Amino acid sequence: MTSVKPGFAILGLLLAPLTATAAQPIDFEIGGQVQVDASFFNGAHNANLKGSESGVRRARLGLSHESKKGWEGEFEIDVDDEANEVSITDAYVSYTGFGLGNITFGKMKEPFGLENTTGSKNINTIERSIVTDAFKPGRNPGLLFSRSRDLYSFDAGVFKAAENEQGLDSYAVTTRIALHPVNRERRLVHLGFSGSERDMGETRYRINEPLEVAPAANIIESRRIDTDSITQYSLEGALVFGPFSIQTEWMEQEITPLEIEGEQPANTTYSGHYVLASYFLTGESRTYKKGSFSSVKPIRESGAWELVVRSSSIDLDDFENTVTADTITVGVNYYATGRVRLMLHAAKSDIESPVETETGKAESLTFRAQYAF
Repeated sequence: MTSVKPGFAILGLLLAPLTATAAQPIDFEIGGQVQVDASFFNGAHNANLKGSESGVRRARLGLSHESKKGWEGEFEIDVDDEANEVSITDAYVSYTGFGLGNITFGKMKEPFGLENTTGSKNINTIERSIVTDAFKPGRNPGLLFSRSRDLYSFDAGVFKAAENEQGLDSYAVTTRIALHPVNRERRLVHLGFSGSERDMGETRYRINEPLEVAPAANIIESRRIDTDSITQYSLEGALVFGPFSIQTEWMEQEITPLEIEGEQPANTTYSGHYVLASYFLTGESRTYKKGSFSSVKPIRESGAWELVVRSSSIDLDDFENTVTADTITVGVNYYATGRVRLMLHAAKSDIESPVETETGKAESLTFRAQYAF
């Protein structure tokens, strides 16, 4: 995280293209998104107390450039309104001139899972499923090879995984292959696999996430494990038939702990899954590009209406510290334009935890207004 104030960072990013000379006309693209949420939650989300919070969920601004010689670059910042800080989400350089595939170097999202690799402005739920949030590798510095063809998309890279107490980096190998034998307008068959082998450099690891309600308390908590390595994978599937779509993923994570006095403790395995279905009442269809879902544009000037439902589950099976959660989310999305979206989602959860105040029922209602450009 940088100490640069948000106002200066945004101003500098917006003025960057204006430094181009007459001999070098402006050819940068400016993009970004703003998501403003209002959430109401109850029960185990917040120690059985009623809670509410509203504010900016995401505010991102970025520049991208593509040269005629096969070079591309992207730089994006995220503004944290509550902390009054700015962080870098993406900062990378790509070379697309190889016939075999593209090479990307810098900070980027690791290619793991369908829901994770679909951008936050293009997912059709307000928050990603708890299993995706718990197991996603995040954005890290690395080197990525990618190749996309009509029938498949493939990504493989080496990324920074962790930093130990001595400041030494450890690394991960993450790969994803997406098969799309049927991929045409309003029709899709998608099958995918993601895997990541992560050397944790003897760091302490734990899962600590809210249950699909960003401002609520972190109640999906595993124990802290002094970790040698993590192996995780995701199996993906998705179908699109006109206005109807369904997608699902199963994820599993195996944690290998450090030896204790010459003895190797048993590995710990976490798992989870989700199933998400949607239907456009106005006839639109979800779009897809290079192994992930992309933006939706309304057919009519009056906009598009979408119904969504998702069932998600996570199982942190960990001896006496087991945490399990099951959540059902239902919602309606209104696409006023290709850039403006309004979303209203309600969710109900069942949680089992060794922490008494984090066990039982939980409910939430969240509204989002989004503008993406």
